Amino acid sequence: MKKSAILRSILLGATLVTLAACSTTRHHGGSGDSDMNGDGTAGSSGTGANGAYSEGVGNGSGYQPSVSCNVPQSGGKISSYYFDYDKSDIHSEDMSRLQSSASTLAASHAKLHVVGNTDNRGSREYNIALGWHRANSVATALEQSGVSKQQINTNSNGAEKPIAFGSSDDDYQCNRRVDVIEKG
Repeated sequence: MKKSAILRSILLGATLVTLAACSTTRHHGGSGDSDMNGDGTAGSSGTGANGAYSEGVGNGSGYQPSVSCNVPQSGGKISSYYFDYDKSDIHSEDMSRLQSSASTLAASHAKLHVVGNTDNRGSREYNIALGWHRANSVATALEQSGVSKQQINTNSNGAEKPIAFGSSDDDYQCNRRVDVIEKG
């Protein structure tokens, strides 16, 4: 085998091992993960507290982006939780909404697809891992509130499926989210 083919195989294997490790690790918040800037430095968020924020459902508490995020509603009912830059822990204001949803979802036995998303700053690999951490934070909160682990499927889009395409703080905020998709 040529050296370049061996090197490509090693790099591909290392990437797959990293992604597999991310997919099997549950994150329980407070990790200090970050959406890194492209140059490897951490940025700061202008959105306030240190966790996820909700939009649309509930009593109006939590972060409301100044623009509508327009999360696509295809394939089932979607609830979105928004995260601060550099965070994967759930904001306390959203915990009551998650707990309320969990009791209904547990009783319905609905399948849930919990998908983590990030803004486009940082490497692809980093954003995929951060999306997993965010999705696992929400999935863990749902499980702790009574939803069966068998009902929940987690995934990460990283920055691969944005819903806002600009580079404003609002665009980044819309893309830093976890979507909980309820499929009957």
